Amino acid sequence: AVVLKLGVPNDELTSEIEALRIFDGRGISQLLFGDAERGILLLERVQPGAMLTTVTDDARATAIAASVMQQLWQPAPAQQRFARYTDLVDEMRATLAILPNGVGPFPKKLVETVHALAHDLLAAPPEQMLLHGDFHHYNVLSTDRTPDATWLAIDPKGRVGERACEVGALLHNPDLTPYSARELQLLLARRIDILTEHLQLPRERLAAWGIVYAMISACWSYEEDASGGWEPTIACAEALATLID
Repeated sequence: AVVLKLGVPNDELTSEIEALRIFDGRGISQLLFGDAERGILLLERVQPGAMLTTVTDDARATAIAASVMQQLWQPAPAQQRFARYTDLVDEMRATLAILPNGVGPFPKKLVETVHALAHDLLAAPPEQMLLHGDFHHYNVLSTDRTPDATWLAIDPKGRVGERACEVGALLHNPDLTPYSARELQLLLARRIDILTEHLQLPRERLAAWGIVYAMISACWSYEEDASGGWEPTIACAEALATLID
């Protein structure tokens, strides 16, 4: 079974097609045909296709996510011009710079923490990899492709960054608004522990990228609607900030 995906030809669609070609079905829906100029993708249908959100045990869902994302990662190709996580950081900085007092509606202490973390993260970047770029529970589906591959990713952005960048979107999804501040702190601490173990990446670096990416997402929300909507993401960032020594 296949899926026909149509889109408006643009850089993002081109990146998706190129990323799918490079990932070549490893941990992700297989691209069968792609034409960026005409905005056409023919993809393997992921069946039965239940989202990772259906796994109610958060620890198990986090471990599954870690397993799938690792299968995707490839060294950043020299030829293709993929967007970079550093671009997102630059956009975030530009947004914050024009807000009142450089913080707008966001907590001043958190904004200061984000600036410091972003500076440190980009000062000594590890190996740059081609990542999914939008990896979260809604983009991971159950599959019966093989007995060994029971979950696959879909809809990659195709973005270049260090491996730890990939956990950003995962950490503040799905909807975490029902949790109290303390519950959120415990949940995210457990997620970071699981990701650290499975990905073999530094715990503080994972948490730091989680904080920075949450602020990137909050800035997007602010630009879409200045009246609100970023509060849950900011709550995640503040909870993650308690994990940084």
